[in-house]
Amino acid sequence: MSKPKGRSIAISPYRQLVCDLMHFSAQVPAVCAERRMNLSDLVQARSKATVRPSYTTIFAKAYGLLSQQYPELRRSYLKFPWPHFYEHPHSIVALNVERRLPEEDVVLFCLVRGPENRTFEEIEAIVRHHREAPIEKLRSYQRGKPHPMAHSATLLVPVAQYVRQASLPQFWHIQPFVSWFARGGASEYPTNSDVCHPLRHA
Repeated sequence: MSKPKGRSIAISPYRQLVCDLMHFSAQVPAVCAERRMNLSDLVQARSKATVRPSYTTIFAKAYGLLSQQYPELRRSYLKFPWPHFYEHPHSIVALNVERRLPEEDVVLFCLVRGPENRTFEEIEAIVRHHREAPIEKLRSYQRGKPHPMAHSATLLVPVAQYVRQASLPQFWHIQPFVSWFARGGASEYPTNSDVCHPLRHA
């Protein structure tokens, strides 16, 4: 009796997008901090509102307002072409929204640019759009499709492997950069004011 065999499953463009994000996130050291806050005033104010914004929306806007006073919260560390900080002109909040495709569940990114300059209703509308709109119309879904440069990035993998084996300067590790550039560069990635919560579509 033959042994059961496993199977290889190709990585979809949407999973690859998450892999790219995790790749670049791993390059930046992170320190987790925890602090208890008394939110009784916030809870009371929210309960009196005619339309109650979600806490995700509230904290997204609050962090955006805070980043206006502290520009360090709008900076991203970049290694290419040399180690430096890039300061975004405004905060970019990233929310993870789970949607269903015929073949798999995928995580799409709901980007809210400048939450400090938007009303709660505007932010809620953006999130609702990503939860309920036809998935083909979402920009993050369109970004997940193979980019014209994706093939070039794939061709650069053997080159990157050779560079690592030859112990050449890290400056020449170009495959991740090509993937990053194909996705839109630093201006399309969230700032440090990320709010990442899985939002299931009901």
